[in-house]
Amino acid sequence: MIELPNECLSEIFKSFGNNNNKNYRFLFSCLLVNRQWCRNVIPVLWSRSLSCIDDRRLMRIYLLSLNAEEKAPLIPLNISLPDGPKPLFEYSFYTISINYHYLEKGIMKWLCLEVKKLRSGFLIISKWTLLMVVT
Repeated sequence: MIELPNECLSEIFKSFGNNNNKNYRFLFSCLLVNRQWCRNVIPVLWSRSLSCIDDRRLMRIYLLSLNAEEKAPLIPLNISLPDGPKPLFEYSFYTISINYHYLEKGIMKWLCLEVKKLRSGFLIISKWTLLMVVT
């Protein structure tokens, strides 16, 4: 079987990479074809992942990707970071645009869900705390 070069596959997958949910479902299916397709689809899927970051699973993946230096400012804020292996791909490398509104919404949603797990009282997360996390 003749394989297409990565450049061709990349262009084909990019043409499906707009914000249409149907196309995204197609790209997720392409991840499972073989390793070559997976390596070419991941950059397309993750290039605009922050536009749907209110999914807490995305926040978890980004947090798992942080190195020790990037985690250090979060420790004084008592933010519980997820445990798990480092992701297979460096997903944050593929992100080409960040919408601050979606990022803020995703962080707040993730923090609120984490607080619910540990909640013994009422906690208010301020915008100041959010800015410390983001910067």
